[in-house]
Amino acid sequence: LDAPLIMDRVLERINPVALVLVETELWPNLLATAHRRGVHTVIVNGRISDRAYPRDRALLPVFRWVLRNVDFIGAQSALDAERFIALGADPAIVTVGGNSKFDQIPPRLLPAEAARWRQEFGFGEEDEVLLAGSTHEGEEEIILSAFDHLRFSHRQLQLIIAPRHPERGDRVHQLVREHGYDVYRRSHVLQAREAGEEIGPTGDAAVRVVILDTIGELASLYGCADLVIVGGSLVKGLAGHNLLEPIAQGKLALFGRYMSDFRDISAIAAREGCGVQVQTAEELQEQCDRLLNAPEERARAAERGALMLEKHAGASIRYAEAVAALEAAWAAAPDKAALLPRLAAARMRITARGAGNNPDPGLARLE
Repeated sequence: LDAPLIMDRVLERINPVALVLVETELWPNLLATAHRRGVHTVIVNGRISDRAYPRDRALLPVFRWVLRNVDFIGAQSALDAERFIALGADPAIVTVGGNSKFDQIPPRLLPAEAARWRQEFGFGEEDEVLLAGSTHEGEEEIILSAFDHLRFSHRQLQLIIAPRHPERGDRVHQLVREHGYDVYRRSHVLQAREAGEEIGPTGDAAVRVVILDTIGELASLYGCADLVIVGGSLVKGLAGHNLLEPIAQGKLALFGRYMSDFRDISAIAAREGCGVQVQTAEELQEQCDRLLNAPEERARAAERGALMLEKHAGASIRYAEAVAALEAAWAAAPDKAALLPRLAAARMRITARGAGNNPDPGLARLE
């Protein structure tokens, strides 16, 4: 789709004043065509992942050409900013604005709502709940094996597994049954209700695994767990998922070693004491056991998580203000457009400091 002729027709039809790209959406011909047509281009919440950077470096001439067509870059962190510069961006147009994911926080699940969900799943009032969210192939087996062992010391422990891709529900269902557990499958329950039927938890099983193979429910359902594992991080080849959703629900988040797409968020969460990184399946089991026995530590982590979210919020506003300032300046003085991104970069630095939310202590390296 990123063909010059197509991009030219799209931009001619839309006729934008500016083009704002988010995170890693670097479309070479779109940027080049926009630049040629006089459309100002901006990257916000920009990042270059650990996985992508070596590949991008190998294509350095291409990236130099691509980034010459960008007027302003707001990066998530100092490291991302340095990588943009190393790939050919003009240092004068690059600044650090922070990560806007800190502003995308769902409302917290109320205790009464959490109790209703637990009842829906067939859990008892005194049961403890371990929730593994956004899991991938290979991770459910690790989590179920840990659950098998944890049940010896936590007799009232229940498990919720939310596969990242709901179409893997059958595979996860098969794994759960192989481990001998009763299953509540969310998609089947909803389908039955649409047909006017009602399926609830089957039998009198003391242990039940919920498979949350639906879309749109996980972010709030973190709130009914006692402890959370964030998937996409336990198996080599994966790159992590968003820790902020469980932290926003007041939960301590466990995650694995493969977090390259959420490098900064995972480092901040571990540093602030609301996330715990594990290196092996054995360590995952050990940390789950330890933390399930430490409700006071989990409560402190919830408090620290709320402070972390507040401390790092505001990137969305900074980016919006920078784009608005650039647009106004371009409209007022188009002949001075080459200088304006530098002014916006300086303005964003001042805004970040003035708010008390310097997005990254490494910002000083860029100045």
